[in-house]
Parts: sequence; C-alpha cells; structure tokens
Amino acid sequence: MTGLHRLLAIGAVTVAGLWPWPRPAPPAPPAPPADPLATGARIYTAACLSCHGPRGDGRALWPLPDGRTAPPLDRLDPEQWPPQRVRAVIARGRPPMPGWAAVLDPKELDAVTRYVLSLRPQSGPGPAPSGAQGRKQGVDAG
Repeated sequence: MTGLHRLLAIGAVTVAGLWPWPRPAPPAPPAPPADPLATGARIYTAACLSCHGPRGDGRALWPLPDGRTAPPLDRLDPEQWPPQRVRAVIARGRPPMPGWAAVLDPKELDAVTRYVLSLRPQSGPGPAPSGAQGRKQGVDAG
C-alpha cells in the first residue's frame, strides 16, 4: 500500500466515525409499573361488575340464571375471607361463578383480589358506574 492509499484509508475511517450518519434512537425508558389497585378495578369492571354490582354490594346488573344474585363482596369478613381465600375463589371459581385462572395471569389475579378486598367499608368504595339495580340475594359467598 502506498503512502497515498494509506492516507486515504485513514482519512476514510476518520470521516466515517465523525460523519453524522443516522444513528438508531436510544431505547425508550421502561413504562412505570401499573398501579395494582387500578388494574384490579379495570378487571373487576370488565369481569365481575355485572354479577357482583358496581360497588361489590351484590346489586347485580341482572340475576343469575336461577334468579339469585351473586354475593356482596363489600361485606366479606376479613377473618373468614383472608386474601388467599378470596384469590383462590377468583382463580378456581365457585358455582355458578367461573374460575379466572385460565384468563388472568398471577399479577392480574393478585390485582383483582386486592381490589375486591378494597371494597370493604374501611378501605373505601370502588368505582361505581351507573345503572346497577338491586335484586334478591341468595348465592353463598364462601
């Protein structure tokens, strides 16, 4: 390689490194983690509200096939209904309620469990979309 070729090669490498070629954008920062209570409220609204009512008070939008309504969730006794038991019923179901483990991932099950437990009076009410009417109750909660 002659001196001229060497000089051109060094110049090309130097220019290539300094030239403002389009560079890929840096990766976006990770999204902040979703609030589990908000996630639980969203899932409850989509999957549970029609049977258990907007506030979990058992005031269903329509009765179950046998004419009864699903049990209220806002009055679950904390000693009889610890979080593990509530989560198990949500995951496995309890006739006539279907289980949700095949539909929800573990974090979603935890989130909806947390939301259901927040419906207890000492924790404050959940979202209350309008239009829910009360019906007679009769399905055992546990």
